Amino acid sequence: MEDLIQELLKNWRILKRHRNLSIVFALLTLSVGLGFIFSLPHKYQADSTVFIEQNVINSLVKGLAVTPDPNSKIRVLRYALLSRTMIGDVLKKMDPVLLPPEMDEQGLITGLKDRTGIRIKGKDLFTVSIEDVDPRFARDYINTLVNTYVEQNIERTRDETYGANRFLDEQVALFKKKLDKAEDAIIAFRKQHGVYVAVDENSILKEIRRLEESSEQLDLDLGSLEARKTELSRQLKSVRPTMSIRSEVRKDQREALLKQQIQQLLMTYTENYPEVIRLQAELEALKQMGPVKQLEAGGSTTSAPNPVWQQLSQQKLDVESEVSAIKAKKVKVDRMIQTRKDDLRFVPENKKRLALLEKEKTSLQKLYEQLLGRVSQAEMSKQMEIGNKTTTFRVVDQAILPGAPSSPNIPRLLLLVMAASVIAGGVAAIAWEMMNVSIKRLDDLAVEEIPVIGVVSHIPLDAEKAKAQKRFFIMLGIAIVYYAIVAALYVYVSFLK
Repeated sequence: MEDLIQELLKNWRILKRHRNLSIVFALLTLSVGLGFIFSLPHKYQADSTVFIEQNVINSLVKGLAVTPDPNSKIRVLRYALLSRTMIGDVLKKMDPVLLPPEMDEQGLITGLKDRTGIRIKGKDLFTVSIEDVDPRFARDYINTLVNTYVEQNIERTRDETYGANRFLDEQVALFKKKLDKAEDAIIAFRKQHGVYVAVDENSILKEIRRLEESSEQLDLDLGSLEARKTELSRQLKSVRPTMSIRSEVRKDQREALLKQQIQQLLMTYTENYPEVIRLQAELEALKQMGPVKQLEAGGSTTSAPNPVWQQLSQQKLDVESEVSAIKAKKVKVDRMIQTRKDDLRFVPENKKRLALLEKEKTSLQKLYEQLLGRVSQAEMSKQMEIGNKTTTFRVVDQAILPGAPSSPNIPRLLLLVMAASVIAGGVAAIAWEMMNVSIKRLDDLAVEEIPVIGVVSHIPLDAEKAKAQKRFFIMLGIAIVYYAIVAALYVYVSFLK
């Protein structure tokens, strides 16, 4: 702390010794600063505030239509507004009289891009501003820039919506053709490989077992009929095609005998028993015959068709027909069994191919349905764009002609220049003291370890002392007046202008 105080006292003595030099440098610095301030060109700021407005209908059609996202517009706002294309379009729309004639177009675009400021406030408000020496240019440039951006944004959004509609219509037609082609492929595959391509192996195995059981049953029926046919052939061999009847007496006796035999057989067998049928047929034949006259003492005989033989022959024919039918049915069943076995061998491959075709069809069907839904959304979005019912840009504040320059900030610069001049005066005095290497105090000799023989003090004359004080007061008065004028100028610029 003591060192700091000593240093301050040392600097104060330096300023006191070189006070005139300090005042001169302060006034010189102040004059240079004032000259710099008033040589700066006046620039005028123009700004415009734009609000991104969400239409209330957006909430009503949420999920039914696609509306622009305002956040995405904010993210690319700076790049869109400050692009060379945008600024070039703005310059083409402006009055050529306001454009600087000596600057080329690319240089002008680069300068405007660097000087245009964009301040984003929240998610739905932004301000565009620029400073220029020509207030009319600043105003017209900002208004044209904002209006051009709004117009191009609306036009670009509508173009995107219409383009999306056209693209979706083309995709719907394309996927409809693909879907029809996939369905035709499935139909052709089913026609080629039959309905069994759609069933599993268990179903085919069950049908094969059922057909085999049917074939076995046909074999049993065929064996039974073959045995019956053999029996009928044997019975036919034991029966004559015709029968002879001798006399009336013999006829009666024969009828009685046949009835007795039939009764005995019915006690054991049914009426369908072959022997019973034969005896009943013979009995019927005897009853149908009229009385027979006796020609000779020994009696006479006559012959007639044997009904038993006829019945057995008919039954044999029926059995043979049934055997042929069963054999034909068995051939067909065996052929079906072989066909099903062939189908069973190709079922995995066919199912795999059919599954791929079905999967492709399902995928195309899903995409096609999604595209149809997107077409409805795109159509609603297009109608909203036509009716300007989506997100819109509303210019809250148009840029107006600025009445006062925004820069330079003269009051602030005046304060800085006055403070800098005072500091410059002090720095000049200290620097002059440091450049003067002469011995000024006994303490300096002590630091250098130089022995002191004697000290001759400087005794200023009264005339010199009075002259120095007069010169100091004159310069101090000039400085006070000068700083007072600058302070008055600061007050005027800051509060009264």
